[in-house]
Amino acid sequence: MTAHPNEKGQVWVAFVSCLAVLAIVLAIVTELAPAFSAKVAQRSCLDCVESELGLPSSVLVDGQGTTASGPDTAQNVARRAVERCREAGFAGEVTVWFYEPPENTGKVDANDRLWAWEVHLVETCPTRLSGFTGTDEIRVESATCGTANPYARERVFRSATSQMGQAACYVSDSGSSLSRDASVGSFDDMPQGLKDAYGKSMDGLRAS
Repeated sequence: MTAHPNEKGQVWVAFVSCLAVLAIVLAIVTELAPAFSAKVAQRSCLDCVESELGLPSSVLVDGQGTTASGPDTAQNVARRAVERCREAGFAGEVTVWFYEPPENTGKVDANDRLWAWEVHLVETCPTRLSGFTGTDEIRVESATCGTANPYARERVFRSATSQMGQAACYVSDSGSSLSRDASVGSFDDMPQGLKDAYGKSMDGLRAS
C-alpha cells in the first residue's frame, strides 16, 4: 500500500513540530537550571539559619559562654543570620527582620522573652539565552521565619534595648556588611510571615 503524498507531508509537519516543541522545552530547562540550583542552595542556607536562630543561646551567649553578645538583640540576630549565610556560600543580598515586644506590657512577663525573625535571600542568575527569554538575568528569592522564647524561673536576661521592645530590619548586600533600614520601626512594618509566626507563638505562650 502506497502512502498518499499528502499523508507524507502531514507526517513531516508533525515531526518538525515535535522537534520545535522539544527545542523550546530544552531551552527553558537550560535557562531555569541555574535558577533552580540557586533555589536549592538558598534552601540549604536557610536550613543553617534556622538551626542557628532556633536556639536563643546562640544569640544571647557569645563564643566564650558569657552573656555579652551586645545590647541590641535584633542586631545580634541579623549578624548571626548573615554569618551563617556567608559560611554556607551565599553571596547575594540578605535581609533580616526582627520584632520583640517590650517587657511588662501584658504580652510577656519579666521571666519570659519572645522575639520573631524573618530572613530573606535574593540573588540574580544570568540567563544563557537572553534573546529567547527577553531578559539577561533571573531573580531568585527564598525566605524563612521563626521565633525564640528564652525564659528564666525568676527573671530572664534582657538588655536595655530589649526592655523597650524592638522592631528592626537589617540588610547585608555583600560580605559581613550590615546596615539598618531606618524606615522600619514598628510591628506593622514587619513582613506577613514574621507576623504570623509571632502571633502563633504568642498564642502558645498565653495558653501555657
